[in-house]
Amino acid sequence: MDKLRFDFAVKTSTDGKSNVICITSIGTPTGQVFVIPDEYQPASLHQVIINTSNYSKVRKTLNKRHQTRKIWIPLTDEISKTYLDEAQSIQLMIFIWRKLWKT
Repeated sequence: MDKLRFDFAVKTSTDGKSNVICITSIGTPTGQVFVIPDEYQPASLHQVIINTSNYSKVRKTLNKRHQTRKIWIPLTDEISKTYLDEAQSIQLMIFIWRKLWKT
């Protein structure tokens, strides 16, 4: 794999008053989509991604609740180590995500 698709959405924070940019799912070039559990969705938990220039661009376009963006991010060594295992399967924090097949 040379890139992954990250799906971003603006959601309500736990206090209900402010907004939080979240990564809701990750897609592969083959069409597989992996849903990220709610507790791991805030972008602040994904330091490798928020340090990319792609995230900076997305952050500027997400202003209101329920807005979404889907972007492809090229894999760097750091992103690969964080999101892929040795078999090039999606993994994060040793948590197996629910896999959805895109139809």
